Amino acid sequence: MSKISDSPKNKYPEREEWLLFLKWARDFRRNRLKEIEKGGVWDSRFPGAHCILHWMAMPSEGQKPVDIEFVSKSAYKDFIAFGKKHHAKCYKNSDGLLIKTDFLEGSEEWLERFDGERQYLQGFQYTQIFRSGAVEAVYVPPTQRRKGKETNYISLYAFEFFRRQIKNCMKRIFDLRFSSAVIIGISILGVKDYSIYTPIISARYLVQLPQKIPDDADEVLNSAESDIKLVMRIENIQDIENIDEQILQPIFDLLWRDFGFFECDRNFQNGSWELQQ
Repeated sequence: MSKISDSPKNKYPEREEWLLFLKWARDFRRNRLKEIEKGGVWDSRFPGAHCILHWMAMPSEGQKPVDIEFVSKSAYKDFIAFGKKHHAKCYKNSDGLLIKTDFLEGSEEWLERFDGERQYLQGFQYTQIFRSGAVEAVYVPPTQRRKGKETNYISLYAFEFFRRQIKNCMKRIFDLRFSSAVIIGISILGVKDYSIYTPIISARYLVQLPQKIPDDADEVLNSAESDIKLVMRIENIQDIENIDEQILQPIFDLLWRDFGFFECDRNFQNGSWELQQ
């Protein structure tokens, strides 16, 4: 079930125009997710979690289709969250512009450091930019297990993927000549029974957890009960003063709740984001 979160300070655009856009965005995302779920978007779909971002911006008045030539020459590499630049390539297709890496599903590689201390796993990812201006970005995060544990964990780089792609889309929205009204769809398919690794040291303040944590436990174990499909509506992106606080924190709180937590236990204070492994 989708959860709706509205940015608190913004005013709606003209009501009729906004409602038409909401319907278009809802139908577009639903149809794309159906195509992905039945395996009609890329050659094969491996078992496991798949992270999917849909970014749908309301067209500006009198707007022409997205300039695919401009994006393909100057901006396409920004739409791949992880990977050295030479791994990303773009191809024109019937929908617009497809940007992908040379990593197939099921393949992964430790690549580059993104925070000066840790490396991340690059895996299968692609971004489709549609002529309508909608963006569909997909990332298959690695599945992890802790030593001596049987629990399957979704890698925290899944959430780093969403963070990077959302920030990039917000940066690019006016380059692509769109208005400031946006629908963001955040989906994680195939995530049932996966957990987020949450050490006790970072989860002690989550006092409203539904279960009692054993005294000898070193982590909190909660699993997603089904696919995750969230939506955030932003009526005026120009009113956003702090992306971390006003956009990412509410989204990540909702994601963590789908894993049985009260809120996200990662740090968004002072505009920072701590990816704790």
